[in-house]
Amino acid sequence: MSLRALYRLVVLVLLVLRNIFVFWLTTLRATPSREARMAWLHKTCRQLTAQLGWRVTVEGSPPTSGLLVTNHLSYLDILFLSTAVPCVFVSKVEVRKWPLFGLCADLCGTIYVDRSNRASSRDAAGEVEKALAAGITVLVFPEGTSTDGSEVLPFHPTFFEPAVQAHVPVTAAAIRYIAGNSLESSLCYYGDIHFAPHLLQTLGRDDFEAQIRFAPPRMPLARRESADYAMEQIKEMRAEMGAGIEESSLAR
Repeated sequence: MSLRALYRLVVLVLLVLRNIFVFWLTTLRATPSREARMAWLHKTCRQLTAQLGWRVTVEGSPPTSGLLVTNHLSYLDILFLSTAVPCVFVSKVEVRKWPLFGLCADLCGTIYVDRSNRASSRDAAGEVEKALAAGITVLVFPEGTSTDGSEVLPFHPTFFEPAVQAHVPVTAAAIRYIAGNSLESSLCYYGDIHFAPHLLQTLGRDDFEAQIRFAPPRMPLARRESADYAMEQIKEMRAEMGAGIEESSLAR
């Protein structure tokens, strides 16, 4: 482990523990609303990216309500997307078992889904619809898994249905990592990569940047159509973002 990685790990743990303590103090006065939980995560992630020295650039206008869908590269997507927009995440139930991260996921009001259980998916979709109807921004990774960034996997339409039923817009967002002279995949968390080594390797890097681009919101007509349209939007945005990176490199 490099000294940079060790220092950043200490910063990460101490900052998150401090913010968890502050959050718990607020619960002594009243049960926090979902909006308060979103705001807590948003503030914590903004502090983390600043303290770790990781740059996040945002293009377009983040949504203030509705369903937000994006491609999925890593657990780090949550950090960067929360820095850009207050939201509630839909996450696989396994995240609850992750050290520290699982606790944060609970505190910020994450909606969990067991993708191997159809009843769990129905229950989660019902929670998403309630949140959307209440004006909450809910973020979903419709690919269902993280990838190495080489392609955008077909979108599952399940969590587009709550947007249809709640009559709220769907906003597509593309996220891309810049890794200096390395491939984007060197920062992605996918396949059989183990969590702890990946986190420590990432914390030791000094060439890490996340780019996020938001498309204009669009009212959904049907869940399958909306899923396919959002997927194509994200593919196009990632291609444009990648072309911009190449042009920038050539200019240097």
